Amino acid sequence: MKKKMIGLLGALLLAMATGTVACLTAESMMLDTSTYHAPVDPSLVRVYLDVNDIPGEYVKIAVVKADSPAITDSSDNQMIWQMKVEAGRLGANGIILTVQNSQNMGLLVGTQKNWECIAIFIKD
Repeated sequence: MKKKMIGLLGALLLAMATGTVACLTAESMMLDTSTYHAPVDPSLVRVYLDVNDIPGEYVKIAVVKADSPAITDSSDNQMIWQMKVEAGRLGANGIILTVQNSQNMGLLVGTQKNWECIAIFIKD
């Protein structure tokens, strides 16, 4: 039994080291399907913490959720980048961070993160 546990732990650590475990993912739910917005380069998607910081009028396009399994231990910048990629794919030029949940799953496992934002299109 002890050999089996050590073997399982070794396989888990090897998978972590080689990057073969589940990774950071993002998904979206459209809020406004009445208009089309061309995709936006993720580097051009602005991040807002408060709606009062948004310059001008905007429309909400989608809710974007990013999840990082504890075993991947993604950084905050990686979480934001993944949400910007998904938002940009939908034509958003901004995101409003709304939920940032992080739960420590232990020393060997890491921190599980579940973040959410609203993808928006800021009108000129």
